Amino acid sequence: MNSQQLMKKLSAIILFVILSSMSVFAYTKDETIEIVASTLYHEARSEYKNGGLEAVASVIQNRSEQKRWKKLGLAGICLQKKQFSCHNSGYKKAHPTKYADKLAYKKCKDIATKMVNGTFKSTVKGNHYCTVNCKVYWKSQLSDPVVVGNHIFGTI
Repeated sequence: MNSQQLMKKLSAIILFVILSSMSVFAYTKDETIEIVASTLYHEARSEYKNGGLEAVASVIQNRSEQKRWKKLGLAGICLQKKQFSCHNSGYKKAHPTKYADKLAYKKCKDIATKMVNGTFKSTVKGNHYCTVNCKVYWKSQLSDPVVVGNHIFGTI
């Protein structure tokens, strides 16, 4: 590697470090509400009557309060690679068409608004979750697992 290539590489690393420490995940309040609501909708819309939406929202909220995820903000947490399967191939906006889905989306948006406004209270303590039937390697590592609806919640 010649000196010019080395300088380019070092510059890229320095820029990455600087941007990582800044809030590069800056979304407007409305964008954040939409991203969080869409995440809740795609992850647990069928559980809008049994506390499942609130539990999934709790995971996002709990992460936002932990050093590891705090700098990402609520929207950045939702869009973080391989964290919420609904966004694994890019951001997926909610487009409810059925009546029940519209009711679920309204509840998702209400929860997301409370989260952004700082009035949402977590219902579970975990920072991870998956469906009860999911076969992921980290499921057995969840401490204090709790089942809410079709999901299991816990902390890793």
